[in-house]
Amino acid sequence: MEKLVFGSIIGRRNFAPTYFFDKPKNQQKEHEIFEIYLDEQRDLQNFESNMLICFEHDRECLTVCFPDIIKNWTSVRDDNNRSPNRVVDVRVAYKAIRRVIATLSTDENGEIKVTFTFQLNYPPTIQVYEMSGEGNPSNNPGGNRTKFKPPHRFLSWNNGHDIENAVSHASCLVADCHFADPRTLLDCLDRLRKSINYAIQFRFLYRQKCINIRNYEQNCFVNPIDLPSEYAKLKPKDLQTGAFIEYDERKQFKYFPLVYAVQVGYCKFYDFLNIVIDHYDADLRRDPGARIPKTVSTLENMLLEIDKEHDVIEPRKYFLKLYDKPGHNVLADITDDLALAGYMRVRKIIVTPTRRLYINPELIMGNRSLRKKGADNMLRIVFRDDDNQKVSNLPPKLIQKSVTTTLMTPLNIGFRDFSYLGSSNSQLRDHGCYFLAGTPKEVSAFRGSFGRFNCESVPKLMSRMGQCFTQSRKLGVEIERVSYSEIFDYIGGSDSNGKAYTFSDGCGMVSKEFARKIVSDMKLGDSLPSCYQIRFRGYKGVVLLNPLFEEVRLWAKKNKAPLMTKKTEKLLPWYCQSLMFRPSQNKFSAPREKYVEIVKISAPILVSLNKPLINILDQVSEMHGHVSHNRMRNRIFELMEEHLGTAISSLVDEPHAFLTLSEFPKYILYDRLRDFNVTEEPFFRSMLRSAALVGLKRLVDKMQIRIPASQGRMMFGVVDETGLLQSGQVFIQYTTNAALKYPSQHADKVVLTGPVMITKNPSVVSVVLFLAVDLLCLYDLVDVVVFPQHGPRPHADEMAGSDLDGDEFSIFWDPQLFLDRTEPAFDFTSTKTTSQPVLKDDLTKQMVDFFVLYVSQDSIGTIANAHLANSDLYGINSEHCHNIALKHNQAVDFPKNGQIPEDLTKKWEGGLPPEKVERFPNFMTKSSASAYKSNRLLGELYNRAMEVGEVIRIEEIVYLDEKVEIDESVLISDDHIYEDIAQTDYDEYRTLVGGICENYGIRNEGQLFSGRFTDLKKRISDKDDDNMSLFNTQHMIEEQVATIYAKFRIKFFDEFGGIEKNTDIDERNLNGVRETFRRVCVFPSEEMRGKASAYYRVAYSNGTFLSFGWIVADILSFNRQKYLLQPGNFKLSLCPLIDHLSKSINEFCKSDNNAAEFNEYCKILERSFTSKKSTSDVSNFVAKMCQTFVGLNKLLFFCRKWVKWHAVGYGSDSGNENSIRPKIMDSVVVLFGLGDLKKGNVGWLTVSFDTSVLK
Repeated sequence: MEKLVFGSIIGRRNFAPTYFFDKPKNQQKEHEIFEIYLDEQRDLQNFESNMLICFEHDRECLTVCFPDIIKNWTSVRDDNNRSPNRVVDVRVAYKAIRRVIATLSTDENGEIKVTFTFQLNYPPTIQVYEMSGEGNPSNNPGGNRTKFKPPHRFLSWNNGHDIENAVSHASCLVADCHFADPRTLLDCLDRLRKSINYAIQFRFLYRQKCINIRNYEQNCFVNPIDLPSEYAKLKPKDLQTGAFIEYDERKQFKYFPLVYAVQVGYCKFYDFLNIVIDHYDADLRRDPGARIPKTVSTLENMLLEIDKEHDVIEPRKYFLKLYDKPGHNVLADITDDLALAGYMRVRKIIVTPTRRLYINPELIMGNRSLRKKGADNMLRIVFRDDDNQKVSNLPPKLIQKSVTTTLMTPLNIGFRDFSYLGSSNSQLRDHGCYFLAGTPKEVSAFRGSFGRFNCESVPKLMSRMGQCFTQSRKLGVEIERVSYSEIFDYIGGSDSNGKAYTFSDGCGMVSKEFARKIVSDMKLGDSLPSCYQIRFRGYKGVVLLNPLFEEVRLWAKKNKAPLMTKKTEKLLPWYCQSLMFRPSQNKFSAPREKYVEIVKISAPILVSLNKPLINILDQVSEMHGHVSHNRMRNRIFELMEEHLGTAISSLVDEPHAFLTLSEFPKYILYDRLRDFNVTEEPFFRSMLRSAALVGLKRLVDKMQIRIPASQGRMMFGVVDETGLLQSGQVFIQYTTNAALKYPSQHADKVVLTGPVMITKNPSVVSVVLFLAVDLLCLYDLVDVVVFPQHGPRPHADEMAGSDLDGDEFSIFWDPQLFLDRTEPAFDFTSTKTTSQPVLKDDLTKQMVDFFVLYVSQDSIGTIANAHLANSDLYGINSEHCHNIALKHNQAVDFPKNGQIPEDLTKKWEGGLPPEKVERFPNFMTKSSASAYKSNRLLGELYNRAMEVGEVIRIEEIVYLDEKVEIDESVLISDDHIYEDIAQTDYDEYRTLVGGICENYGIRNEGQLFSGRFTDLKKRISDKDDDNMSLFNTQHMIEEQVATIYAKFRIKFFDEFGGIEKNTDIDERNLNGVRETFRRVCVFPSEEMRGKASAYYRVAYSNGTFLSFGWIVADILSFNRQKYLLQPGNFKLSLCPLIDHLSKSINEFCKSDNNAAEFNEYCKILERSFTSKKSTSDVSNFVAKMCQTFVGLNKLLFFCRKWVKWHAVGYGSDSGNENSIRPKIMDSVVVLFGLGDLKKGNVGWLTVSFDTSVLK
């Protein structure tokens, strides 16, 4: 390389540099230092240049490296305390590259000059390698043991220049290179293109004069002090006096949404700002109460569109273009509907070491703090490295700069100050928190309004305070103070600290009467869930349905027992109360409240195997013996094949396809579409394809193997209130149909009896065997696992130290997956902690200090990976892995007790290998680290999964070329009358649904409507895939789609008198499905049929957003039924794939190239059948089969030709044992058809012949 440049592309042809760095000259032993670095760190020799760009395709990154001697610096004071001999690495991950432009030329010597322009998604990483003292060439002349210290991460390699700002604001890294050999250049470009997986552009970029980033015009919205006077009205304003003020909750901030939206786009053109402000003022005059003014929604859409573009667009024209697009009014209505359901649009800022990224408001379910203060007064802050990874691996100085400074200093956003407030437990694990508008003192006062926290340490206080930030739905049902109370916990035994176990930890009770009120408020029909995860005042955990309340209350009413007694002290008798909590649920004393908050409710949930659990089952069964191990391995392989078979079958088999559709969100009543071939219909096939591909991708990435619904479930853990369950017993009753989101009380159920295997958060020896028993008195409890209230130790605690405050357990009753015995339970007891005083006056700083400590020491993921990798190498029962498991337990408890987990060892100690992973097994897919091929079960499953990965790649390629065909059977001839209306509605619909896809990074409509997503760019948390919370990102997306789809369905019927007039409610038990989707138009008018046809025609003519055509799927189904009833129009197939294959084989046999040979084959079969003898060419048994099954001869002939074309061991030499003769191939096909080659399956040929003749 000759030069390294940072800057941005302007338009399409200009490049504006903000900083450049020339190749260092060899003045102070630079080249000598660089040679040592290249030899030791990169194994490169004989390079004369002092600047190189290294394309490391195996590590999926490129690195620009060069020597940098401090004496060359423009130094700042006290900055020369490091080694003067250094090498700088500027590293760019391939995933950070969004475009590559190559500009080619030649110099006067004929060498090829190439300028690589890498347009990036985020800034590169700067690492500095310093030479150790003994490695200094001047200190160790001729030495061979020169060493570089491990690299350190910095934001700049020279603080005397503004490199940090230039790098963080530049969108491009440019490398001026030269190649002596054209072939080397071609190889480089070819391998780079394949590694980044998209084309390299070859074009010229005109390089403008370099201007330092500080000399550019600054965004006037960043600092309110710099705001020009003409924009003064954007600041907070006192409505009475007109004076500009600092933050005050009582004042209105009508321009705050606009200022934030402009800050998100970071545009500083004054003519653009003037237009935006004028349009915003017009919006406020037109609709003062709008939740999202049209200007703000336009700016949000503009950011999404800009994010898709490679080149910067002219903002003014683009804004005006988007402002005039339809859909804004519908968006406002949808936002109002979601707000009524408790959802809020909260602004979010991602803080990285180099930047603050302002994100469009995201939809989340409200929490206690948000409901009190409002979404406009709070911000969600998330701390990330530039590559969106957590900040734990950053050096302390960068954490101090990006995390500590942000938390301790109020953020000025939209001319308002926001200060650190706190975070929920899941937020803390995700390195996020909330900021509240106001000064630190005002925010501290609001924090004090949460209640009284009697905690001995700040970590525990923050953990308990976190329930004020947990996403929850506030019920509209009031509960009076006389209707709830506390009841005792079930305690017994003691842990290793001498503390008594609490068997009912986190589990209270709810009456049937109040449960019905919850169900009614949440509009769940006649469902009555057994368990509710709640937040109420200072209580948290679950409440379990207890029918005894109602039974005793009815008895008391019948016997006229008094309701109030002196003993109850103004409380209703226990049997008349709605809720009964336990002391273990009371985390702090909170102000009086009348409304309960729901976090999640019990429901049928499928369960899957995963890598940690498979690892445990594999290795523990191996300890139990060869027979047990083989059984376990065979069953897991069988489950994997079933998983694959189900995914593939849904794409080719109609019954399987409808079963898969029934698992999707119920925007459409799919079972009413039996007149369609959904495996061929473009929209439904896209959903089926998405489900199959995502399932296969999760199999490859996480080894998620689904357990059949009849052999395993995920359930809340609760305590047995009857006291009848004994230690080692559980009660489990599950809903048969797992596709029911909220099952009816009358849905089919099964009470499980016999051995069951239960686990929670798979870890060492956390798989426990229990005996499921049948207890009539617990029949009211469904889709929960009931644990006994007594014993030597709570069973939940035996599994990863769990409790019953909302933990969910994986339950398996497939006997082939059982271990022979339960291993001794691991001790998950936290070590005793010393009391740390909580200082009220200094609480904010204490909370910030612990937050910073946690994010800097968060190692739970690293330790979990270390345990999985080391257990594969050394065995799960080794002392080595046991030590790692102890550290993992420490990491789990860290957020609550504040005790930092011990570091993983990095070298051999006491005969034990290093705990930090040096080589990963291949199934962990660590592409940037050294790996080996695992010989354990996970390694074998991974190899099989990788074979399937090719199916994913091929199917995605086929999908890109697939054309959308219009089904004439649903169209009406005179639908053109409604074409304009349909087009207008379609444009609005496309804007809204497309906005969701862009906002969350959803690849296509099939993923959106199936609820199966490959990658989401705006997850509520990093672990959202594994987050079993009701209000995770998937739920948020489904709610938005459902609201949009319902709006347009209602709108369709408006001109015909409304949806209620023209539809009937489907009376089947579809609890949790919106009434709009349950309504069916049974007998549509001709006008409705024509409008539905126009909707379909417009959507399918455009080829995108096909779901619009199915908004009135019931009417399209009616159109198709009418069509199919006409003579000659029947076109329904039980299996379209078979029909296509049959047609292709028939055409193959009749083709000019094969007809003569096929006829001769038929004659041979006929002669064998007539003579009742086998010949050298055919078996008599096969000849009989061909007489019985019409068309079998064509299939056999086709398979013979296929074997020959693909040379599948085909040969005419009868003496060759490995050859597959045509006669043998016939027999293989027939045996397969009879089911003899498919374990446990019935074949598609059914005969009573003796198949032994085939041998």
